[in-house]
Amino acid sequence: MSVKIITRAVEFAPFAAQWNALAAAFRTPVLSYEWVRAAAEISEQHGDLHIVLVSEEEALIAAAALIAPRGGLSPALEFLGNPFCKLYEPCGFLYRDEAALAALLNAVVAIGKPLKLDKLPNTPTIAQAFATARRRTLSPLPRIARTLFVPREGEWAAFEASMSKSSRETLRRKRRQAEKLGPITFQSYAPDEAEFPALLQELIRIEASGWKGAAGTAIASNPHQRRFFESYGAAAARLGIARVFVMRIGEEVAAVRLAIEYLKCLWELKIGFNDAFSKCSPGQVLTHETLRYVFEHGLDGHEFLGADEAWERVWTNTVREYLSFRLYPYSIAGLAGLGEHVGQAAWARARRALAKRAAPAATPAEA
Repeated sequence: MSVKIITRAVEFAPFAAQWNALAAAFRTPVLSYEWVRAAAEISEQHGDLHIVLVSEEEALIAAAALIAPRGGLSPALEFLGNPFCKLYEPCGFLYRDEAALAALLNAVVAIGKPLKLDKLPNTPTIAQAFATARRRTLSPLPRIARTLFVPREGEWAAFEASMSKSSRETLRRKRRQAEKLGPITFQSYAPDEAEFPALLQELIRIEASGWKGAAGTAIASNPHQRRFFESYGAAAARLGIARVFVMRIGEEVAAVRLAIEYLKCLWELKIGFNDAFSKCSPGQVLTHETLRYVFEHGLDGHEFLGADEAWERVWTNTVREYLSFRLYPYSIAGLAGLGEHVGQAAWARARRALAKRAAPAATPAEA
């Protein structure tokens, strides 16, 4: 086996076909060459790119797309889309088999930098590989994250009937509230590359009008994330897998969802709603209609991605589980990273304690 580390995005292009051939087994668009390339081109000017490739007889058998932000005492290697584009989607390594994964993980640890690896699938293969790696590094126990998945089982009418009565009634009530404001229409788009930018711009505008804009988590708040969705979305549109769902009330756009239809599954990337219509919950109403699309088009299901949100449990309790690891190699950089991590954690605890001490005591009525 041989190991190659790519440090410039331009060097990545020759591996596109092999990368996607390896990624196909993992059945997720967030591990595709197009996704990684978009994140690499945007992030490399701000961090040190490490795309680690393990080959056997010139065939790619394992890979990891990582980057270390510049600055700090000892910046950690992270999955490429996280530190700048703030994607934080379930991610992971590509590998042909357990031996290839072990070789890849050895190569990554050998770089000597701290590792901040979030949301790898919680599978026996991953758990065992990292258990072995943790014995050769300093590492706390992994943290667990979850997302929700809606499997398509049966027909749409049966799925609707399986929802709780209160959920069905709430959705009907929200829809009636919206109808009082104007006629409701839903439209799904499979845009080509020329059509995609205008639809993305509408999503960006609508998302920024709601709580995400106020909280600074909207696409409009992060130029790196905006460039990522422009680049990756254009590539997805060229491949014919970009999907945009729009809900209108009268002539006004009430909610927009960006998704990817990949290997017979719909993957949600972003959703935004017009704050002017917040009382009728257009995001939830559009989600219900998006799931209708999944059933009526014979897809296998809908991946919410992001995090396990309470509002998504209206439609499902099927969970995907992921592990997040922090590994500190026995190297100067690794030990410095551990010290920095411990210091940051201690400072965060101290700030919480000070805030709690400064907060006024609750009255009996407030407690």
